[in-house]
Amino acid sequence: MSESEISYAARTQTVSCPASTRPREDDQIVELFLHAWRQGCFSRQPDWLPQSQKNVEVIATDETGTRLAVEHTRLFAFEHHKYKEELLRPVAEALEAEPRLDIPGRRFDFLFFPTSLGKLLGGCLPLVEQKLRDWAVHTLPAKLPCEQFYEFQVPIPLPNGKTPRVAVDVRVSEREEGFRPVSVRGYLPTDRARLTPVVQKALRDKLQKLADADAELRVLLLDLPIRSNSPAAVIERIRELADHFPLLERISHIAVANTVAYPEAACVRFWVWEWNAGAEDCTDLLLAIPQKIPLAPVSGGPLSHLAEQAQKFAAAAKAHNTVRAYAADWNDFRQWCEAHALPSLPAEPGTVALYLTDRATTLKTSSLARRLTTISRAHQAAGFPSPAAMQHAVVSEVWKWIKHTKGTAEVGKTPFLTADLRLVLKQRPAGLLGLRDRALLLVGFAGGFRRSELAGLTVEDLRETPEGIVIQLNRSKTDQEGQGRRVALAYGSDPQTCPVRVLRTWLEAARITAGPLFRGVDQFGFVSETKLHPDSVAFIVKRAVGKAGLDAMEYAGHSLRAGLATQAAMNGASELAIMKQTGHRSLATVRKYIREGSLFRDNAATRLGL
Repeated sequence: MSESEISYAARTQTVSCPASTRPREDDQIVELFLHAWRQGCFSRQPDWLPQSQKNVEVIATDETGTRLAVEHTRLFAFEHHKYKEELLRPVAEALEAEPRLDIPGRRFDFLFFPTSLGKLLGGCLPLVEQKLRDWAVHTLPAKLPCEQFYEFQVPIPLPNGKTPRVAVDVRVSEREEGFRPVSVRGYLPTDRARLTPVVQKALRDKLQKLADADAELRVLLLDLPIRSNSPAAVIERIRELADHFPLLERISHIAVANTVAYPEAACVRFWVWEWNAGAEDCTDLLLAIPQKIPLAPVSGGPLSHLAEQAQKFAAAAKAHNTVRAYAADWNDFRQWCEAHALPSLPAEPGTVALYLTDRATTLKTSSLARRLTTISRAHQAAGFPSPAAMQHAVVSEVWKWIKHTKGTAEVGKTPFLTADLRLVLKQRPAGLLGLRDRALLLVGFAGGFRRSELAGLTVEDLRETPEGIVIQLNRSKTDQEGQGRRVALAYGSDPQTCPVRVLRTWLEAARITAGPLFRGVDQFGFVSETKLHPDSVAFIVKRAVGKAGLDAMEYAGHSLRAGLATQAAMNGASELAIMKQTGHRSLATVRKYIREGSLFRDNAATRLGL
């Protein structure tokens, strides 16, 4: 450890912060900074501004009336919304999912420079993924753990005869408990030639809005996937560029956030420089540790490892989409309370009633019901009684009024019927892309799968039988415990619409013998090694129905699952048979489809003689 690292470690102040309620990770980092800096004096009532070219991230005020403006930017990181980061995502998923790199006690950190891959990712992504995986598996296991980076130039032979090289640095180290075996991130270099343009862009994009903010204190928060020596290099580049950016004189502080261990290890380190005072060294060193779900206090002893495991289990108890929806709902309620100067945690029943009344003008009844559930769960997790319970008369009466006024009927997507599916399948193109789409649509329809279930299927989940194929579904939205269930795909009477035959044809044509069942296929016919995203299933459905002349707005990924239940009901299948295939646990939900499918069967109006 260097002298600077020892100094940093000795001076670091550890701060326990409330768990962030912001849905965006960028906002979570800013919120942690507000809680950690200056004893959290700016964290009480932050004003989160809409994201735009003119607004800073947040304006916060302390008890003395001093206003703080914070503008956040990532110099470069793998995750989130930037274009090059999105292009890098499939490469990272492929490398991080490679089981042959899961070597006990060893961790591989892949670091890509922001511009090192360029158009190569967009044009030949599946080929890049495969070549990088093959190279990593054959090259890296022989490297012993050390505290230095190996520099590589990986050749990628392209169909056009060219062989560009991808620059990638790999750090091989001892794997610490709780960390993944592989991590892929964008690379922030420390040498002047490569780092300067990255810092220049950040200053050019962010300084003007921060300088214009109506606040006494202005903090530029630079979020980096960094190691301990990187903050000094970034600050040195900013000092060198100061003459070209006079607006730096209006910035009071520059903070550097080390997010390399967030959210895996749930901590963020902040270095803070008092910029307008000309401080040579950082004035604050903060380690922000977000609080987790409260459990019984455990300090050491044989139960400490169980407490850590319990935290992991609690975090994984709900499906990812459910957690994401709860986070968005809670964030909306919290912001509404802040805008009306009302406490959100704990909240009063009257506050919930007012919130429901306000949101009833724009939200459906089903969405409002989920908001009530979210508010209740948030209070229960924090140890408070729920203000959203129907035992509170003010909440109960408002809820009755909303249901009476708006109704409770749910307007879902149009279900696929067999005739619709035949029409859509005929319009799919030849080649691997069309074959993949036909297999996905037929398997989704015949199996009654959710889009997340379709995207997660693997070859290892299939078992051939004389009657067809049995699919082992290991986990689903309503089966977070992983009990699993088996879904049978029977042979169809028409080879063109038989899910078993079409699925086999897709796997043989794409040469898939292991791993994800449904994968991306690019315009050149390259088949990805990684699975489809659940959102891609909905896109494939909408694209297919649009090409067939149907209204794409009326269909979604759920149309396949709803279509099975509706068509089966029309054909006389029993409730039990439908629930066995779809895995529905609610009879009321299945009966919605049965009612839709049996409207004209045994209909009294057909006996009127008209």
